[in-house]
Amino acid sequence: MQTDFSTYANALREKRPRVHAIAGAVVTPFVVEVAGALMARPSITHAPDEARHLAASADAVLVNLSQPDPLRREGARQAAEAAHAAHVPWVLDPVLAHATTERRRLAESLLAHRPVIIKPNREEALALSGADAPEEAARMLAARHGTVALVSGEVDFVSDGERVERVSGGHVFMDTMSGYGCALGMACAALLAVAAPFDAALAAARLFKEAGERAATWVAGPGGFRIVFIDALWALTAGEGTA
Repeated sequence: MQTDFSTYANALREKRPRVHAIAGAVVTPFVVEVAGALMARPSITHAPDEARHLAASADAVLVNLSQPDPLRREGARQAAEAAHAAHVPWVLDPVLAHATTERRRLAESLLAHRPVIIKPNREEALALSGADAPEEAARMLAARHGTVALVSGEVDFVSDGERVERVSGGHVFMDTMSGYGCALGMACAALLAVAAPFDAALAAARLFKEAGERAATWVAGPGGFRIVFIDALWALTAGEGTA
């Protein structure tokens, strides 16, 4: 798989965008490493007062609903509200919205603050949309909420409510090991600082698949894969190859 990432990579290297993120403790280290590999400068806190100010002054924002304890829930609300009010593009990753009523309601309430990208996985997308298939879910979520939907999985679907792009590739470790979907949300947010929402989501999906394919040729197991996946993202962003 080859797609032209050079324009976005150049813009990321020049801008070094600051992305503020709300995320769970389990995935935060990986999300931060992905941000750095993409030349983004992450700020991470879910303290509601700080999250509000940091979100409003960021180049883009990621709200990831993993580990939504009460403080993170309020931090997510404050960050989403502040980003929307300040016209800062933001990404909603509705982690496990299909698993509990509370998470689904939280995700639905945050959609009122108009994320420019929503990045559910297959199960989350079906639960939030009521669709029967991920491609349909991507189209429905995008059209219903006036956003771009990136439904991640073995095959990713990116839609603005009319267009739907399929992105294949990657490696099985990305679907079976934790954190890659959350990190993809960070890639979407970083790219939002230099690209329109549909282009940012599509570029992020293609970049992750390409990096996964590269990493898989260098290692034998999931532990090493995670390390060289970061290296592959860095190489692609630094211009050492075409994504």
